[in-house]
Amino acid sequence: MAEIDAKSKQATMAHMNRDHSLDLGLYLRFVNGLSAKQLAAEGNPEMVDMDLKAMYIRTSITGTVHVVPLNPPMAAWGERRQRLIDLAMEARKAFGVPLPEHGPPSGAQVAPPASGAPASGKQPIKFQAPGVIDLLVMFGVVLYFVLCGLVITGNDASATDIWTRALGAVGITKNNFIFGGPDGFRLMMRLTGIPVLAIHVVESWWMATTRLAPHKMKPLSLDWTLWTGLTFLIGFGSFLRFDRLARRQARTAAASAKKH
Repeated sequence: MAEIDAKSKQATMAHMNRDHSLDLGLYLRFVNGLSAKQLAAEGNPEMVDMDLKAMYIRTSITGTVHVVPLNPPMAAWGERRQRLIDLAMEARKAFGVPLPEHGPPSGAQVAPPASGAPASGKQPIKFQAPGVIDLLVMFGVVLYFVLCGLVITGNDASATDIWTRALGAVGITKNNFIFGGPDGFRLMMRLTGIPVLAIHVVESWWMATTRLAPHKMKPLSLDWTLWTGLTFLIGFGSFLRFDRLARRQARTAAASAKKH
């Protein structure tokens, strides 16, 4: 058997698992005859090995390693890129799945597709306006930061007066509660301001890293900015909304593939 460079093999598998997981699933369906239902039950596919004769794809739930034969076998390792692309094209055409822009399965950085569409099965998630509960949370966060700003700038006379009267109405004063009265209100804002700001910044970063980046959403695009900006103001609700839309997108794609 012709020699296969271990480093390029690892780079090829990493590229396929990172950017072409949809195609790995289509290989199992097109070559090995798995149905869409079977593939969904077995879990996400991952390429764990490849040689001149076959690919070896493991499914995440069952742990089954499927041998996907290359027919005819490759004569040389250098053929792998074109063979993977050709097989992906055939599988996508067979199941009516849109054709991707393929980059080289190597260790080199892969340029974004010219069309702006991601090479993997995950598509950008268009921003969806928050619901009533999220809007109430956003109002509370905005109000909190406004109050912090008033305290920092020394323009908090009205805010501290409202705070003092509201607590006083239920019997809470500076004598029985550390945050009662104007001084207590100012202390509370100063103690919590930076930690709360840090939490909201981390939430926005986590949204960009774990949700937007895997869906190949371009930083500073309109949808990217709305998702990260509203996550800063809403927090957990934005993650729930994004995940719900992502699941809906996946179900739609699976249903479309199943029809074909």
